[in-house]
Amino acid sequence: MGSAIIVTAYNFLTKAESLNIYINLFFVGVVYLVAFYSLRQKEIFPQGMELSGIVSDSTLNEQEVGGSRVKVIEDADLDQLKERLLQLMENERPYLNSELNLVRLAEQMDLSSHQLSYLINTAFGENFFNFINRYRVCKAKELLKNPDYNRFNVLVIAYEAGFNSKTAFNTTFKKMTNYTPTEYRRNNIQS
Repeated sequence: MGSAIIVTAYNFLTKAESLNIYINLFFVGVVYLVAFYSLRQKEIFPQGMELSGIVSDSTLNEQEVGGSRVKVIEDADLDQLKERLLQLMENERPYLNSELNLVRLAEQMDLSSHQLSYLINTAFGENFFNFINRYRVCKAKELLKNPDYNRFNVLVIAYEAGFNSKTAFNTTFKKMTNYTPTEYRRNNIQS
C-alpha cells in the first residue's frame, strides 16, 4: 500500500509524461498481483484452517494446559498411524519426489501437517526433514552400491534418491553416514 501512495504522490508532484504514470501503475499492479497469489499458495499459507478444527482431543499432539502436557493422540492411534506411514513410505516411496514437503505428505496420509509432524516427532524421534532424508540416504546407498549405476555421477544418484541439489545431498549423506557419497561408493564398489 505504501508503494502505491509513493508512486501516486510522485506522479502528482512531478511533471511526468502520461506514459510514465501508466507504467508506474502497471508495475504497482504487478507487485500486488504477485503478492496476492503468493499468499494464496496453501503450501506456504494454509487457509480455511480453524483453530478449533486443528486442536481436538483425539487427533492432535500434546497441548500445554495449565503447565502440564495433555496427551491428545492415543497410543493405539499413534501406533496405527505409524504403521500407515511406514507402509506409505515403503510402498509408494514419496521421498523420491524432490518436491515433497510436510503438507504434501500429510495430504497423502489424510492428516493435517500438524498431526503428521507430531506423528514423526513422537513415533520416530526426529523431525520431518531427517525422517525423509533418512529414506533418501538409504536409497542413495543402494544406488551407490549398484554396479548398474557405476557409470552415473553422484549428481544423478542424488536426483534419483529424491534430493534436489548436490550440496544438500553431500551434506546430508556425510552427516548420516560419516562418508561423502564418493567415498561410500569407493568403499562399497561391487564388480
